[in-house]
Amino acid sequence: MNMAWINEKDGDVIILEADGVVADDKGYGYGIAEQLKRLNFRPIVVSLKENSWRLDDLPNLPLIISGGMTEASADIPWVNEARDFVRKRISFNKQVDQAKKIPLLGICFGAQLIAESQQKGSVTYLNQPQMGVSTIKLDKQSCPLFVGYEGELPAYSFHYNQIKIDNVNIISSHKFSGGEFVQAYEIEDSYCYGVQFHPELTFPIFMQLIRNYQTLLENDLQLSIKEIEKNVRDIPANKQIFTNFMSLQES
Repeated sequence: MNMAWINEKDGDVIILEADGVVADDKGYGYGIAEQLKRLNFRPIVVSLKENSWRLDDLPNLPLIISGGMTEASADIPWVNEARDFVRKRISFNKQVDQAKKIPLLGICFGAQLIAESQQKGSVTYLNQPQMGVSTIKLDKQSCPLFVGYEGELPAYSFHYNQIKIDNVNIISSHKFSGGEFVQAYEIEDSYCYGVQFHPELTFPIFMQLIRNYQTLLENDLQLSIKEIEKNVRDIPANKQIFTNFMSLQES
């Protein structure tokens, strides 16, 4: 979609889709858009890579940055421009009254991108990639993003990076493969949130995702597709997170 076509009449929320394929030649924004549509919202999906240079022209709609397959710390033009945009959006939100704040949510790559924009070097490799169903334990249950959840929730994970960051409010931290990293966080007084897991994924889409990246998983990351499939179960998508996120603009 051409940025010039985007205005507040086109939809309720913008999804900045990072690179990568999820299912049936659809990218990481696909599952997010599907969940939002089921909740009667009108998402606009925009390629982050192709439009990074003009993100400042986006309308003031809630914004979700999807998962992706590029390193959030990469020194390449579109990632650098995306980090710059995120910094400006957070700075803007911190300076304006609550009614003018523009909610921002990062998922997986999106969460890593936001973290790197706030603290360079906060995203590093995991000793062992995390693929499958994770139990997200909420250390801070009063967070608006997790209204309706009590204590913990199951969610799909598909990542080989970890977030360790100091200057945010930690909602959930996670111990895995001998380490501990951030699963969910918020940047104070900014309406900005990051989740390392994928609240949008369903079982069929997750299974297609790991098949799409079978070569990467088996050859580069030394993981067994059969072992991943054996340990994955069907869980509901965490649609309530999107409902809560969209409610931020109304509060």
